[in-house]
Amino acid sequence: MISVQRGVTRRFVLVAIVLAAVASTTIGCTLATRNSSQQPGDATTTVIATASPEPTATPVALEPTSTPSMPGYRLAFNDEFIGPKLDPKIWNTGLPWGNTNRDEEQYYTPLALNQGGGLLTITASEQPTGGKPFSSGAINSSGLFAFTYGYTEIRAQVPAGAGLWTAFWMLSTVPGTNQETDVMEILGADPSKGYAVLHFGTEANKGKWVGTYRDPDFSTGFHTFAIDWEPEYLVWYVDGVERYRVVQNVPSQPMYLITNLTVGGPKSWSGAPDRYTVFPAQYKIDYVRVFQRN
Repeated sequence: MISVQRGVTRRFVLVAIVLAAVASTTIGCTLATRNSSQQPGDATTTVIATASPEPTATPVALEPTSTPSMPGYRLAFNDEFIGPKLDPKIWNTGLPWGNTNRDEEQYYTPLALNQGGGLLTITASEQPTGGKPFSSGAINSSGLFAFTYGYTEIRAQVPAGAGLWTAFWMLSTVPGTNQETDVMEILGADPSKGYAVLHFGTEANKGKWVGTYRDPDFSTGFHTFAIDWEPEYLVWYVDGVERYRVVQNVPSQPMYLITNLTVGGPKSWSGAPDRYTVFPAQYKIDYVRVFQRN
């Protein structure tokens, strides 16, 4: 498995080409070896999943010093968030179906998105907007980029606080399905616990697999969250350590990307903010990358 990290110089393509030539002798890390409306919903079918064992040692997130190559893979999509503003050629703002979502208490506005210093920062504020008591931000690649199978990774720091819900996920481009893959979900009330979730089936017959893992508080620094999606399996990684694996109901439809910061309400999964939740709350994203086999 490879945890792909951004180099200080950000000369990603050049470094990848050079390192690929010497990967057999100088790179020891590899990918895991093989030999509605589009709106997500709650599951109604119970499925038993097998979680990967907890690692024996706690992984430590290090600042990247180079970008390792991925022999046999090509970079299909990436945003390093280097420019002064979000690139509209690869991202839409909000959710594909609008700026609100079910029982959540935020309104997604482009004003909550700020790009600078090599980061995209999504800020949730106690600012009534669009008929909701809070404002926040979301981005998605619907209609701009979708893919089938590959290795997807985000490097980010999530906020802590009751009612906050940070997610990086993928949705099928095929209407009427329940195909959703949650690369990362973290509730601010317990920011040391992560969720890896696969939703599958149809709108009429939904199912899901859920894996959980624990680590040091994800709100105290940047971490990488990744998934290796192949025809035979899905494998979730955190900071280069496998945390969950699914080998049944693996999606085969093209999927697009979404990442967002939700402010929940009393009826939402995350619950509502309490008096200890600090606003503004910030979700900081270093990069998003997708690799596919050549």
